[in-house]
Amino acid sequence: MIPYFEQPVWSAGPFTISGFGLCLVAALWLGRFLMTSRAAGLALDRGVAADFWRGAVVAGLMGSIAGGVALGEEGRWPLSSAGGLIGGLLGGAYALRPAGLARDKALAFVDAAAFVFPWPWALFRLGCFLAHDHLGPPSSLWIAVDFPAGPRLDLGLIECLFMFGLGWVYLALDRSPRAPGFYLVATLFVYGPLRLALAPLRAGSAAGDLVLAAGCLAGGWWVLRRPLCPRGSEGDSHQIRNRPQ
Repeated sequence: MIPYFEQPVWSAGPFTISGFGLCLVAALWLGRFLMTSRAAGLALDRGVAADFWRGAVVAGLMGSIAGGVALGEEGRWPLSSAGGLIGGLLGGAYALRPAGLARDKALAFVDAAAFVFPWPWALFRLGCFLAHDHLGPPSSLWIAVDFPAGPRLDLGLIECLFMFGLGWVYLALDRSPRAPGFYLVATLFVYGPLRLALAPLRAGSAAGDLVLAAGCLAGGWWVLRRPLCPRGSEGDSHQIRNRPQ
């Protein structure tokens, strides 16, 4: 069983940052770094990749706030990860419009974002674990946290470990070429059911889990139903190349 601890807080003069805040800032930096690195490895424009990430972060923050209000989230920071992820995906895609990319090229950027997504999201969920703001039911499992009121699951920790594992799976899969949109569809069809599985364990409202699960599954189905490359394109354009070893 995991020992309970208070969220760490650091102060320097008039500035104070919590463990959650530090993980959030680190996740945003890590996501941008991995996104631009992945783009460079796929011979995609790093500047466009940076624009994508910037659009995703801005729209994700707005969606998180709006989703928190709409879903009645509680707590010191009533934000919604469902609104944040849906807004981030839409904002990133919208940020690609000025580049005038063909559909398959635009998909390559979105797929690159899906490939790197598990790592910054795991770091973000580590912050949620440090803040203990996603409590689950009482439990005696080894992964339970020994809270002062009794041991119970911490859903932030569970999601953090799951996403770290998914990141390693993607690295293993990336040893072979994958069809365009592979990581996007995989992420939607893996993360949606994960949130659906966590919904009945959540101590508070599970509305965000249900909305996000439905959005992921519907989005994955929509992507699969669409032709991912224009007709008449060459065979090599039907695959996204691996980054150089």
